[in-house]
Amino acid sequence: MRPSTILKRAVFVVMVLVPVSQLAFAGSVLEVNVSDFQGPANGHVLYSIWDEGEDSYVPLHSRYLNKGSDRIGLAPGTYQVRIIYTDTWPTQEQVDSGLEIGDGEEWECEFYFHKGVAKFQARDNDWCWRADSRIHLYRWDEGAGKFERIRSRWLPDKKTKDYIALAPGKYKASIQYLETRPQIEGAETEFEITDGELVSILGLFKHGSMPIRRKHAPLLRRSVRPVLAPNEALTERTDNKG
Repeated sequence: MRPSTILKRAVFVVMVLVPVSQLAFAGSVLEVNVSDFQGPANGHVLYSIWDEGEDSYVPLHSRYLNKGSDRIGLAPGTYQVRIIYTDTWPTQEQVDSGLEIGDGEEWECEFYFHKGVAKFQARDNDWCWRADSRIHLYRWDEGAGKFERIRSRWLPDKKTKDYIALAPGKYKASIQYLETRPQIEGAETEFEITDGELVSILGLFKHGSMPIRRKHAPLLRRSVRPVLAPNEALTERTDNKG
């Protein structure tokens, strides 16, 4: 091959690569912000972005939010944002559809979730560290016209209180006492949860004195009905609104 042929080919390659390196790819930015009455919803939010122009069961992007906010670059198109808020019982979901994002645009989506907090305590003959119990929680279902059980949680004797974040609504709770034989079936109480409010529920259990333990004999306690009711004196707003 002659030197002149090699030179022409080398020059041709350089002329093709120069325009490609100068290309600029334009795009758009979508910012998602999620909050509740305590501020940015940190670590309890799963969000996903879907392309409404495609029939797909897989989102374009999905992750848990960090500090309640995230920014992502997108090509122009129509999108849907789905937010699953997992901090409350039950979980909550919001959807924002039809986001028509143009080339070079910046969009911001704001989501706010309402929640309250229920504080559960169990006390045993006024000795708060002895109440080994279980919480049963129900939520009013408008469609079914009755309370539906949503969750149960163990409340060990070393943890005398528990805080449960709840979506706004009407609830019923019972605390079952597990220290006696037979066990005390917890009485029930109903209460309302609103945004930013804390409701305290106290289960006070009374029983007889503990008998002397005999060899190979279980410890028995005589059980009586507990007192279980919302304690209005302990009810307070955690957002300092009242």
